[in-house]
Amino acid sequence: MDSLVRIGWGLFKKFVIADRLAVVANTVFSAPETFASPMLMAAVLAFSFQIYLDFSAYCDIAIGSARVLGIDLTENFERPYFARSVIDFWRRWHISLSNWLRDYVFLRLNYKHRRKKQRQLWTGLDVIVTFLVSGLWHGANWTFVVWGLLHGLYQAAELLMQKNGIRLTERLKIKREGWANGALQTIFTFLLVSLTWIFFKANSVGQAVGILRAIFTLEGAANATAWAFADGTLGLDALDLGMMVGMLIMYLLVEFLQGKHNLIALLNQRPIWLRWIAYYALFFAIIVFGFYGEANVVDFVYFQF
Repeated sequence: MDSLVRIGWGLFKKFVIADRLAVVANTVFSAPETFASPMLMAAVLAFSFQIYLDFSAYCDIAIGSARVLGIDLTENFERPYFARSVIDFWRRWHISLSNWLRDYVFLRLNYKHRRKKQRQLWTGLDVIVTFLVSGLWHGANWTFVVWGLLHGLYQAAELLMQKNGIRLTERLKIKREGWANGALQTIFTFLLVSLTWIFFKANSVGQAVGILRAIFTLEGAANATAWAFADGTLGLDALDLGMMVGMLIMYLLVEFLQGKHNLIALLNQRPIWLRWIAYYALFFAIIVFGFYGEANVVDFVYFQF
């Protein structure tokens, strides 16, 4: 039953949440020059969550299906948007690709540079090269190259600033393990990663730069219509948009709790009648909400790679 629940959870993430997020992202990125900065921000956030929910749903369905057949596949995600740094993000995101890049690109480069002076600087350069390879793996397009380069630069900067960052927090007497500091690190990391998704989604580097320029200059933000998200401009009516936001918040809460407890194990400890209520609720949520509204079923994002 756990395997079927895993498959159902993947279908819920895909049909109910990710495909609605796709409507918003595709509507805005198809003609970003016609949208003001608030709607561009909304589209960037929509794609940030769409690509994760879409890809993790794909993995949930694959892992659940394999377990039905008695095959154990490795996990590919570990709550990446709760990461506290970009290095931590890549330990949690697309783990199979991260491990391959580490073993076959980074470690081989880093081994060659082990006797170089200023080893930390060389390590940073090796990280940048590794993520340029990651960008090219996704496609021979400059947008993917820039996406990989940015992730490489983020991590190289983290490596070079780690010691100074520790000293700074000690001088300012900031509790590095405190919840407030952790929350700020998580939000900052998510924003950095979301900026790179602009290049991943955009049709060209020029389009991505134009979106970034509009966002940072708050282009059109003073216009009241720029904040009218529920009028259908983003491709969803008010009811569909509200459902998407509500389900996304619920999902993030589940992700947060999953980091503290094994929710499937807790569910299995409940009375059988309560477990079946949960199973039927998931089933009907997929059937009713998955096919209601403006969202259409779209291919998984990673089918193209």
